Amino acid sequence: MHKQLAVLLLLLLIVGGFFLAKNTATAPTTDNEPTAPEPEVTERSYGVARDAAFGYEFSYPDGPDGYLTFENTDSTHPDFLTGIMLMDRTEYEILQASTDAREGPPAIHVQVYENPANRHAPVWAMENQNETNYGLMLGTETETTLGGANAIRYTTDGLYPIDTYVAAHDGRIYVLMGAYRDIGDQIHEDFQDLVASFTFIQNSEPQG
Repeated sequence: MHKQLAVLLLLLLIVGGFFLAKNTATAPTTDNEPTAPEPEVTERSYGVARDAAFGYEFSYPDGPDGYLTFENTDSTHPDFLTGIMLMDRTEYEILQASTDAREGPPAIHVQVYENPANRHAPVWAMENQNETNYGLMLGTETETTLGGANAIRYTTDGLYPIDTYVAAHDGRIYVLMGAYRDIGDQIHEDFQDLVASFTFIQNSEPQG
């Protein structure tokens, strides 16, 4: 009798141990170690530069990691009408804080000219090389469109590489130039996005 009871107790211990081991192996574990927070993803804010008098608009990043815009009136070309320059906000702040003589950072330019002779874009670009840097072209020009208008595109070599678009539209010439240090720079990508957003709009202002 005592022998049978001892055998029964031994079987119960074996079966109980089996189920305890099984539950222990399959039980979920918890990690109490603190986990690093997910990086915060912030979307860039965009503004629209619109010039109804000269018939164009485009969008561009204008937040803390975007661009400042400045009126550009440096051209002395007799047919020059208006211009705008976009400079990376951080680059501009560094430039303003610098006390040493230095070159300006890469920038984006949009310039508009009268086209009284109704020249096609490649002809105008070749005849006005001081405005287009046509003589500094790397490789050859390619045909493209800008805001639906026929245009040419090429890259020039100077202080920085500059992607250049020249379009003839509605009696005017539009020149877009985007400088960059390296092709992988953010400003290079932003310029391509600006070009893609560039649109010709109806002139709603009375002519003088």
